[in-house]
Amino acid sequence: MVNDFVNTSKALISVILSSYVCYRKKSERGTPSRINILQNVVSGFSLRECGDSNSGCVRDLVSNVDFPGNDIESVLAPDANYCQKVCTETSQCQFFTFLTSDWNTDDRRFYCYLKMSASGEPTVRTDLPNVVSGHSLKQCRAQSSCFKSIYDGLDFPGNDVHHSVVEDEHSCQRKCTEEPDCQFFTFVKGEYHNQNQRYICYRKKSERGTPQRINILQNVVSGFSLRECGDSNSVAV
Repeated sequence: MVNDFVNTSKALISVILSSYVCYRKKSERGTPSRINILQNVVSGFSLRECGDSNSGCVRDLVSNVDFPGNDIESVLAPDANYCQKVCTETSQCQFFTFLTSDWNTDDRRFYCYLKMSASGEPTVRTDLPNVVSGHSLKQCRAQSSCFKSIYDGLDFPGNDVHHSVVEDEHSCQRKCTEEPDCQFFTFVKGEYHNQNQRYICYRKKSERGTPQRINILQNVVSGFSLRECGDSNSVAV
């Protein structure tokens, strides 16, 4: 019995000691010489070529993981990438949790929670469906305020500063980019149920620079100005 207990204890200690170990590797060619399928391990590559080494840069978004608490502010965002952009541009924000369009627990769909902590890291991580969490990109050397994505089927209601009839969503985005007071827009497609609103481009602005409401709505397209992209003639395609 004593020997069985000792052997079990040794095996348990061996498992504990081998957990959370980071093995750094090198080969002549710079690629693995062997690859095995193995549960509960994760492998990857150096980020030196990304210009992010030793910077604390964490670019990855994690789905179905919540960073609860530590909120400093909440805004609306059409997706997790834009939520990360807002976090990066907010001085105090270190990490965030975004509630996706599939969130159905309550009416907080599209909420982007900006967060900070004394350590700069989430204090708790919990599994939660239909959320995406991530970190600010302030520590990443390569970052841009340019955001070219447009969103088919999303409406940014309210905050209108100008509107006019245009040909398509790309023309609408171009008009928004050309107007200094336009930050985001919604374009109504020709298939929209209200004939009087078809092909209208609504240019919008808010104090925060983000939509104050986001609705799911067929046959409309929304997006953002491309002024930060440095090319007023550039549109998302």
